[in-house]
Amino acid sequence: MSQTGARPRILGFISVDAAAWLVAVVVCTGGLVSTGLIAWSSYDSFQRQLRQRFELLAGERFTRIEERFTDQVQRLDGVRRFIVYSQTVSRDEFNGYVKPLLGRTLAYSWAPRVARSEREAFERDARAEGIAGFSIRDLAGNGQLVPAARRDDYLPVFFTQSKVQADVPLGYDMLTNEPRRQTFQRAQAIGSFALSPPVVLVGLREEDSHGMLMVAPVTGPSRGDPLLARPVPGFVSAIISVPLLMTDGLPTPADDNLQVRIRDLAAQPTDALLFQSPVAATELNLSAIHFMTLGDRSYEIMLRPSNVFAHANRSNAQLTVLLLGSLLSVLLSTLLYSLISQRQRALALVHERTIQLQERDRLLQKLSAEVPGGIYQYLKTANDAERFTYASKGLLDIFELSTQDLVLDTRRMLERLHPDDLDQVNKSINWSREHLSRWREEFRIVVPRAGLRWVRGEATPERLDDGGTLWHGYFTDISDLKRVEEELRALSITDALTGIYNRRYFQERLKSELSRAERDGTELSVIMLDIDHFKLINDQYGHAEGDRALQSLCQRIAQRLRRGDVFCRLGGEEFMVLCPGTSSDQAYALALELWQGLRAAPTDGVGVVTASFGIASWRRGEGADTLLLRADSGVYAAKQAGRDRVQAQLP
Repeated sequence: MSQTGARPRILGFISVDAAAWLVAVVVCTGGLVSTGLIAWSSYDSFQRQLRQRFELLAGERFTRIEERFTDQVQRLDGVRRFIVYSQTVSRDEFNGYVKPLLGRTLAYSWAPRVARSEREAFERDARAEGIAGFSIRDLAGNGQLVPAARRDDYLPVFFTQSKVQADVPLGYDMLTNEPRRQTFQRAQAIGSFALSPPVVLVGLREEDSHGMLMVAPVTGPSRGDPLLARPVPGFVSAIISVPLLMTDGLPTPADDNLQVRIRDLAAQPTDALLFQSPVAATELNLSAIHFMTLGDRSYEIMLRPSNVFAHANRSNAQLTVLLLGSLLSVLLSTLLYSLISQRQRALALVHERTIQLQERDRLLQKLSAEVPGGIYQYLKTANDAERFTYASKGLLDIFELSTQDLVLDTRRMLERLHPDDLDQVNKSINWSREHLSRWREEFRIVVPRAGLRWVRGEATPERLDDGGTLWHGYFTDISDLKRVEEELRALSITDALTGIYNRRYFQERLKSELSRAERDGTELSVIMLDIDHFKLINDQYGHAEGDRALQSLCQRIAQRLRRGDVFCRLGGEEFMVLCPGTSSDQAYALALELWQGLRAAPTDGVGVVTASFGIASWRRGEGADTLLLRADSGVYAAKQAGRDRVQAQLP
């Protein structure tokens, strides 16, 4: 056949030259479209990562904010309990107890309720205690304190400890200010903590002067629970500067990734802010809103990323992809035009490209062998025969199998699965096959050298023409991740000082054991103990010795407990033992053994440390709060009876 003749045509009517231009244009257009899709995908992935980083920061910040506000409630409750447990409290005792609690709180005060008929005697007694010129006073319009008008009741400030005020207004009647009066009335009505609307605090910088008043009632004589009995009823209160509370120990405005806004949902107007951090929010469309309940009020906490966050998370990857992709598209179009127009050069370039592709294939195989985990193809035929059609070296290392064992005999891999996880893995594979949904599972394997491992697998199924299903996926070893998760879980339920369980774990276990007792009709008891005169130990020997005394005490008690008992630290010097399947008599006997063990051996550095014990056994239909209150009442009764004793369960 002649080598010279008519030039060949494509599709019968397009010349080679025209086809070269057509192919170049089509390829360039396709490359630009693909580049745009890749850039969009990169942008979308970056936005998802950006949102995940922001949500992680926002969640951590909200947790810290919630802990700080909750800590204020716990501290004020400690002051309230201090007043409740003490029949008489001197000014020095109040100051000594409250001063270490100030921290981020501006002031604590104790205001007894004084009836009109008791006013004169109350003022006379206060002056006799050394408060010169003491009287119950109101705040006049000119800002001066004047003798209070005649009213049925007064709430004069009698004890107070402040961080910012040198001249404390003792005798100031807190019922003269209407917002405060309403706050005390709400606290009295609900018998618990109440918070004032946002107020402007006096004596602080303008940026720190936004705050609120938190109050809690201390009830009067009661024929009911002796824990709530108090000869002189009144209120304890705390003054909180929200800006100081929010900024102490947190990043400075120049380094803060988040703008925080706190709004009191019950305040008027409803858009009034309780706090806004002094950082500018970026224009990123990211925000997180959380709600927090404190006392009798609810707060909305909005977190938005700041300019610091936006600057730290910038990315030019999309622009780079567009530029490089566009350039590659143009270059590829030029290359294709050259290939079609010059056949000989095309053959040489095809040969060169073939060599390059072979190099890339070897590189791909090398990369798949070096990256963590392994990739695979897994086939399940229509008659349920199954095998791996491909497995990288990383997959072989995870399961400690050879290529022949894994590819030719799938049962060898299934034998590596932990027996407790095998059924779940099979179910999830069948579900993915039936619904053609992405398969994702985390499971355990047991291999000869590494022992127990955690593995995560993901795969995308593909339906074959013959009815079989082919999965394309990967496996990766997540044993280290699981170990870190377990360590974090242990840290979250363990008291950092003593090494025993903390309040959070105790509440979880108590709820679980109450549900079990209710369901199975089993017995359940709790033993509460409070270290006697622990404040004196800290004052006399120092907090370091006090901490070592707590650690030694916890070690001795833990050694005497049974395997099923749960020993927890509620906070400070209060501890709790949860005793599942234990009657009241058994709990009493255990408490006596613990009490005798404490008294029998002195603690290094401080001598004999004693404790007061209270016991409560669960009664059908009783909630956790009631059970704990009865145990707390037993501790209170033991302390009232002279401490260093075990109080049997109260009726």
